[in-house]
Amino acid sequence: MKWRFLAPALVLTLSHPVVHAQSLDAPGAVKAAIEAKYHVTQATADYSDIVTAGDVITLLKSGLVMYDVTSSNSRTGVVSYHDGKLNAGGMTRMMLASSNPNSPVKVRQFVSGEKCWLVAVAIRNDGAYLTFLSDPINDVRYMGSIKFPVDKKQPMPAPDAMLSLVAEVIALAPQQQQDAQPAPQPAPAAPLAPIAPPPPPPDQPPAPPPTISLGQTRDQVLASFGQPVRIVQLGTKEIDFYKDMKVTYVNGKVTDVQ
Repeated sequence: MKWRFLAPALVLTLSHPVVHAQSLDAPGAVKAAIEAKYHVTQATADYSDIVTAGDVITLLKSGLVMYDVTSSNSRTGVVSYHDGKLNAGGMTRMMLASSNPNSPVKVRQFVSGEKCWLVAVAIRNDGAYLTFLSDPINDVRYMGSIKFPVDKKQPMPAPDAMLSLVAEVIALAPQQQQDAQPAPQPAPAAPLAPIAPPPPPPDQPPAPPPTISLGQTRDQVLASFGQPVRIVQLGTKEIDFYKDMKVTYVNGKVTDVQ
């Protein structure tokens, strides 16, 4: 009688942790799904610059409030998405309303169509938090987060459900969508008859390595360095990524080389 009583209790006790472990994996699955669709950008520790560019993100909703990255508010400023709108908290609305060029804390509201970078994804028990970083605007970079809330009393939504919600607010920039599509393959060319090699040229000193100067046109840079491996368009700004170099153009002229 003693063993017949303990056996069911033992089975029930051992089966419970398995269900609990499965529930703990849901946030990780949601995070992985978001990062797979929207590639995260790696920024420097102080968020003053970009180390590795991810996908350029286009905002589909107005109301994302972001703060100067030098302000502690940039790490804590969050707007929440519900009822089809981005909603800022009372303190954020107050700081936005009182903001002016002389304010010690720079704060800016971004609108639909503006572009930014996704720099972090965090999944908590009350929702998914996506953190964004802007390019410099009047020499100021801005950062802020969007919260996609969930009911704490309910299981974490499936990755597809969360992706559908996130897709109401952000999208890959058109250039990124084009890059994601495979380029058409040209038809194979007919083989050419072999051509005798030309005689070797006379010995000449090696050509000096190519250089880039601020103010050069994009055509001048392409003539020296060839086509970049990746191009990002941001309004009047264009960033060309080479294997070991990043060239920034504004209105078609070089403004920065890294």
